[in-house]
Amino acid sequence: MKLKMAVLGSALTIGVLGSVTAFAATNSNAPSESTTSKTVSAAPHHLKRFSGLTSIAKIIGVDEATLKHDLQAGQSLAQIAQSKGISEATLISDLKQDLKTRLDKAVQNGKLTATKEQQILSNYDKRAKKLVEDKHLWKAADGHRRRVVAWKDVAKILGMDQATLKSDLKSGQSLAQIAQSKGISKATLISDLKKDLKARLDKAVQNGKLTTAKEQQILSKFAANATKFVEHQGA
Repeated sequence: MKLKMAVLGSALTIGVLGSVTAFAATNSNAPSESTTSKTVSAAPHHLKRFSGLTSIAKIIGVDEATLKHDLQAGQSLAQIAQSKGISEATLISDLKQDLKTRLDKAVQNGKLTATKEQQILSNYDKRAKKLVEDKHLWKAADGHRRRVVAWKDVAKILGMDQATLKSDLKSGQSLAQIAQSKGISKATLISDLKKDLKARLDKAVQNGKLTTAKEQQILSKFAANATKFVEHQGA
């Protein structure tokens, strides 16, 4: 599920592969998109927030499988583009145009305000260079996503299997709606998700993989964005 909500750190604002608005929006505490940071897809959130994998592959002139392989191998988007004769400046410009096209459509459909669009584009300008030059983009994003939300645990909390959860999310339901159908209130769902998150973060702290300060930062962001996360509809 494409998390477009800035939840649970930078991974869940509802990761360069899925929903375009989230990449910039997340860095301004605007939704993803979320939390997710929700995702049952193969692509990390940092990629999803930026643009669609299909669009990025098309811009660079490679197929999706090759793009994914190169990213997983540790190449940056800028390096992949350069191997195709595309400069970093051109890549950033083309990605921004793709982003703007999608945002314009969202504004036209009443799903986004013109002011928010400009805010997202402004955030893009500030962070695009760092993103396209990141050589560990896929690995870092995927690792953060796994730390933030464990979908097998979410399914367990909701009393269902992962396949059904994925199907329900793809059909347009939110986590809150799915939980409600199981007799679980939104407040209880958020509380249970936070407990699950904290248990995994505590373990990471004990194993020396995370600082206590970082744990508190992630938990604070979860608390601030959890409602948007569980109410986000669609995979």
